[in-house]
Amino acid sequence: MPAEPGSNAALPKMGPHDPRAFVGRQWLVNEVARFREDEDRRHLIIVGEPGSGKSAFIAYLAAAWNCPYHFIRVDSKDAVTGLSPQAFLISIGAQLAQRYGPEIFARMERSTTVYAGLTDGSAEVIGRTIGRLYTLPFLEDDARITVQSGVARGNARIIGEQVRELHNSALSLDVGTLLHVALLDPLAKLRAIAPRERVLILIDALDEASQHPHSNILDSIPRAEDSALPSNLRLLMTSRPGDHLAVFRDADQLRLDDSSRGYDQASRRDTRAYIEKRLGEPPLAGIAAALPAGEVQHFSDEVQKRSSGNFLYLFHLLNELAAEVGKGEPFASVPIPKNLDEIYKFFAVKRIRQGVSLDVWKKIYLPIIGILSVVREPIGRDLLARLAVVDIEDVDFVTAGLTQFLDVHTDESGRRFGIYHADFGEYLLDPKRNRDFPLEARSLHRRIADSLFTGVGRRNLAEPYALRHLANHLLAAGASTELHDLLVSGSTKIEWAEAHYLHSGSYLGYLDDLALAANAALAEPNGLLRVVRYTLIESSI
Repeated sequence: MPAEPGSNAALPKMGPHDPRAFVGRQWLVNEVARFREDEDRRHLIIVGEPGSGKSAFIAYLAAAWNCPYHFIRVDSKDAVTGLSPQAFLISIGAQLAQRYGPEIFARMERSTTVYAGLTDGSAEVIGRTIGRLYTLPFLEDDARITVQSGVARGNARIIGEQVRELHNSALSLDVGTLLHVALLDPLAKLRAIAPRERVLILIDALDEASQHPHSNILDSIPRAEDSALPSNLRLLMTSRPGDHLAVFRDADQLRLDDSSRGYDQASRRDTRAYIEKRLGEPPLAGIAAALPAGEVQHFSDEVQKRSSGNFLYLFHLLNELAAEVGKGEPFASVPIPKNLDEIYKFFAVKRIRQGVSLDVWKKIYLPIIGILSVVREPIGRDLLARLAVVDIEDVDFVTAGLTQFLDVHTDESGRRFGIYHADFGEYLLDPKRNRDFPLEARSLHRRIADSLFTGVGRRNLAEPYALRHLANHLLAAGASTELHDLLVSGSTKIEWAEAHYLHSGSYLGYLDDLALAANAALAEPNGLLRVVRYTLIESSI
């Protein structure tokens, strides 16, 4: 069981979410605990609007209960995130192997025996040569090699087995096979070893799964009525509301805004606990203690009411308040916006626009903000500058002003920037929400596609971001002709397919691009001919 709220100091950080700062939600922890022990249930989907704390809760449980987990994200390339069902199953399989050991997985058994009497000079005896050995990251290689040698002299070598190339074949398996190899079969074996063990797997953001062009993660999730579903498996998932949830039973959906079952009221109590926690921490604690108790109470009441149970609203508002108080500003200097959109308007847009000329705003700020709103994963400052057509120094300045709204990754290659929460990007692109300077998504995708085409060219197809996302940007830009040309061009081989293979050792990324283009072509006049061509290409790989 997880630690009680308030005792999270030892929990590791999970991406942008910090379980150590988690507060409240004990009622939801209890619901999950009951679900985990219920012999008649296999699925539980927590349903809530953006900012309702779904991802933070999954991150907390993953850390506190040490559960296998997967964050479905359009904007990430990390190992435990992604849209691909193969990436999902490989990630879960690897985590199961780490937690329960390789013995719950099938073993790759092979044996080689070499007998050599006399080897002399530069002689070389090889029992077996394997040109390419295909393996999976969570399968144990049980190679039994026996070498018996009489006399070996000089530079003679006796080799039991020689493997020239080792290939990870996980991405090449069909989803059905991988589902059994990585999840269903291991759990069936675990059930025989430890009958009382319950395996809770966490999946965040089901609503984003549909953006994968081929079969998506939703298709690979075993249904509750599936006879092959191991009785020791429990799947806890989160999602925004939507039609995609129709495949799940209503009884398996826990809606955070459901007041008839008390969930909405419990969520609002959690927001109050979060407010009180933040006001009790530096730098807000000292200022709040010096104010009349009635003034602090009024502030808390008003903030809780305007948040409408939205943790993202509270996160940004209290971060802004802490920043201003830290600079010596009075407690009342920060306005209390009416809703989350006003948070974005006041604290992100108006704040960084102060003192900026209209010309600089249009030429530097808007391009950077616009690119960040549509890129499909956090990107480095060099690529951001290239896509926005600005100087790197401009990127540093603008991103510094947007820090609390950005997801900043730091690794050996430097810093990478993305939008902290997808809702901020949606706000920037929606003219009904962002009335001050609505950004036009299609033109931004066109800008990115043009830049990547210029940078990639026909002789250098090695830009990693382009390999992962150029097809999506072309489609979003309405550039179906350029997308078609990208997918079929090449003199003896299709260059884009070969670029994918050289980068990852698999054609899977190229096949995803083909599926993306085929789905789009079905909606176009005369698109059937393209679909036929894509099908023929796919069958040849």
